[in-house]
Amino acid sequence: MTGGTLRIVFTGEDLARVRIASRIDELWEMAMGLHVLQRPGGSEDMTGWRRQAGADLAEMGPPTPVRRTLMPIKAYFPDFLTPHHAQAGRQNGIDALADTPPSRVRREVDQLRRHTALPATLDDLARGNQRAITGLASLAVRYCQTAFAPHRTTMEHARGRERARLTRVLTDHGVEAMLAGRFEWRSFDGV
Repeated sequence: MTGGTLRIVFTGEDLARVRIASRIDELWEMAMGLHVLQRPGGSEDMTGWRRQAGADLAEMGPPTPVRRTLMPIKAYFPDFLTPHHAQAGRQNGIDALADTPPSRVRREVDQLRRHTALPATLDDLARGNQRAITGLASLAVRYCQTAFAPHRTTMEHARGRERARLTRVLTDHGVEAMLAGRFEWRSFDGV
């Protein structure tokens, strides 16, 4: 999404379920990392991470057009790629991704087609082929291992600092102040 504002309306029940993440959600990190890899510029730390991760991922795959197609820097990418189960750990998220019902994959990939052309390499996934869905989950595991494993400690420290900051804002000023804060990409000192 370029320009514009995303407005999210919370019900009382939604607010009661607001939590500050206790761990890194690697599938969301994957989504945002793929966006960073597609976007020039950023801090020196991000430039270094982009260079190293780009080289490592080139050795591993997937091909760049597939990465850009599934996670385009546009108004939409498929929700099934970032299941909420990953909040309980990467393996839970990967299992949920692999178990995504084919009908949901087809529906969300069809929605993605409204924003970007799909290469023929994604035809099986677009049809909701279970083998393609499982293969995508395996690819996500390899991506997370390749892009994040060397930076795990740094990422955990950054998450801890951000969790402490959000907890202070929540405690001192309430949930409205915490949610009204500007959410920006924060460098993870190299990640």
